[in-house]
Amino acid sequence: MINDLFRTYKKIIILLLLLLCSVVFWFYGCRHQQRGQKIVVEWDKKALEGTNGYCYKFKTENCTGSVVFGVAGYVARDKEMPVTLKIRSTDKSFAGVMKVTLPGENGKGIAYQSAIRCQRSEEQTITLNVPQLGNPSVICFEIKDSFGVTQLSENVSFSDKKNKEEESSGQSESLIGVLSSQSRQLSYLNSIEVGEESEEDIRMITFSRKSFPQSVEAFQGLDGIIIDSFDTGHSSNSISAGLGYVRARDLMGEKYHVVSVIGDGALTGGMAYEALNNAAELKTNFIIIINDNNMSISKNVGGMSTYLSALRTAETYTGMKIGVTKTLKKIPHVGTAVVDTVRKTKSSIKQLIIPGMLFENMGLTYLGPVDGHNMRQMMKLFNEAKRVEGPVVVHVLTEKGRGYGPASSHPERFHGTGPFDIQSGRPLAAKTAPTYTDHFSGAICSLAEKNKKVVAITAAMPDGTGLNRFRKKFPERFFDVGIAEEHAVTFAAGMALGGMIPVFAVYSSFLQRGIDQILHDVCMQDLHVIFAIDRAGFVGADGETHHGCFDFSYLSMIPNMTVMAPKNGKELEEMLKFAVEELDGPCAIRYPKGSACTDMEECHEPLKKGRSEVITPGSEIAVLGVGSMVSVCQKVCEEIRDHKIAGATFVNVRFVKPLDTELLDRLSQNHSLLVTVEENVKSGGFGEHVSAYMEACHPEVRVLPLAIPDHFIEHGTVDRQRMKIGLNVQGILDAVEQSWENLVNNRK
Repeated sequence: MINDLFRTYKKIIILLLLLLCSVVFWFYGCRHQQRGQKIVVEWDKKALEGTNGYCYKFKTENCTGSVVFGVAGYVARDKEMPVTLKIRSTDKSFAGVMKVTLPGENGKGIAYQSAIRCQRSEEQTITLNVPQLGNPSVICFEIKDSFGVTQLSENVSFSDKKNKEEESSGQSESLIGVLSSQSRQLSYLNSIEVGEESEEDIRMITFSRKSFPQSVEAFQGLDGIIIDSFDTGHSSNSISAGLGYVRARDLMGEKYHVVSVIGDGALTGGMAYEALNNAAELKTNFIIIINDNNMSISKNVGGMSTYLSALRTAETYTGMKIGVTKTLKKIPHVGTAVVDTVRKTKSSIKQLIIPGMLFENMGLTYLGPVDGHNMRQMMKLFNEAKRVEGPVVVHVLTEKGRGYGPASSHPERFHGTGPFDIQSGRPLAAKTAPTYTDHFSGAICSLAEKNKKVVAITAAMPDGTGLNRFRKKFPERFFDVGIAEEHAVTFAAGMALGGMIPVFAVYSSFLQRGIDQILHDVCMQDLHVIFAIDRAGFVGADGETHHGCFDFSYLSMIPNMTVMAPKNGKELEEMLKFAVEELDGPCAIRYPKGSACTDMEECHEPLKKGRSEVITPGSEIAVLGVGSMVSVCQKVCEEIRDHKIAGATFVNVRFVKPLDTELLDRLSQNHSLLVTVEENVKSGGFGEHVSAYMEACHPEVRVLPLAIPDHFIEHGTVDRQRMKIGLNVQGILDAVEQSWENLVNNRK
């Protein structure tokens, strides 16, 4: 028996030894084989358009791939550098590490590495963030297998001409990634400097669909990102734009998904329903995502808000709908046909579970609601949406400001914000003086106390327009119609016909949506509707989509309209009082964003319709300032006198319409040059109206209209924007001096 056991153990030991030898031979064979692998490495500078091209392609016997250094191949100074490896195994699985070594002190490098695991024919993407120490010109990049055998080892140099220039200048950059079909329109970003006195420039990195980062880590080198296919600054239009993309896609025979995202607040806009109605005809895929956070700039109002609130409690419907569909499809032979029949049938059960079913009754498949902060649920529902034939509405519930206490508690404060304290969320720059909005807020409340006919209307902007105070004091006379400016104008017209005095407080850029209603429903009927137009002229960082640079032009062209612009906060209050108590037709008062001007408060000549205010009489040159430009023109006139060019007349225009032709006639008697200055586009503006009148009646007098040129003005501070187009003190003075010099030379 002992002998039998000995023989058995002997066999086991022999087998183990043989197995060990096989492993050893296989190990050394693999190492020998892998050492003999041929590595081909080449630069690929054309793969990533608009970048420096720091991209390698490589190939071995077991794997192929590419490695990108920096953000889409762009390596910025003093920025964390993402290193992104895309690797695909060929005939068998591959395991190993990717390693990046930076030069260190005393010749010792600092290494960073990440594991690689690829199954057969599988592609894996790995991003490793490397903190740059200064601006290394050379780093070592390696790929090693699980045995420690080097598959790829390259010293990557970043010492090209561009980087040498950056190193010598010490200039740092803010990198802004852009994925947009309108990327060319954003090229101005490259010329913007960060801050007033900063030496940091902005560099725009253009992504393609293929080069767009696929992981959170890959975004680490970016300071910001713009992802958009449609440039817009107002709401309710995303479904219309998306529908246009869908039609173009189908006509071009292309295959991709179009997704339009619209907020619940934007669904109050009529344009959204026009688009939904049109989308119902589609037989191809179109995904509409409703981002429902129950909050726009202010708390949502109206029937759609109530309807969505009901849907938020109906999560069981979607789960049941998807579950039933999947179960039916499993039935052999007839399952799919049953599903198609059910989809075509108006289900009475569905109507009982969710009353109304607005979207489905319009012909749109409804999926949701889903927790927008649960990525697993989101991906499940989005994949379901991709399988739906025709237009589909995906209802996503989110919380505005989620993850940051101050923002979630006061979301309206963070819709657009300047610098603020991280801990408290409070603005760092406290208001130094009352704003024009503050002056309007106090004035309308004072007028409403005296006159019960005064009512206030806003389009989802009670806070931004200063009507919160009015809402608290006179809730029965306050009306928030939601994001629906066209409706707000005609609603005001109806109230005026009913005997009230409606004041519609609105941003200048948003009032543009109601031009037809202003013309047809208010002015054509000569109704006493007052438009309090906030954020007129330049609005700084809000940029080209929010500048109120067109209101003088489109309001002045409409018969029966009176257009005013105050020089300071006190005059705004007087103009509102004048509009309520003295006028009896349509009237617009236009004032800028920010702290109200306090200069020239001693000049308060009583308002008279169509009459300007001559602040300083003079001769030869007359400077006519409009609204926000009056304070600038005051300094210009002082400079003209100091330069002894002429004894300039200084005028506060007050009324853009009707035109003060009586003043123009008087000025023509002892002035050779009239200079008009307005923060409005030149075309159709105040200056052109003055020029037309003087050419017709006093052709001997030259008119120099200074206004915003015929192109859109990009982001920046108001002072910087004015300086770029010559509407600052120095720019106006230079234009006046040149025009006066030409005039004098022509006389000789």
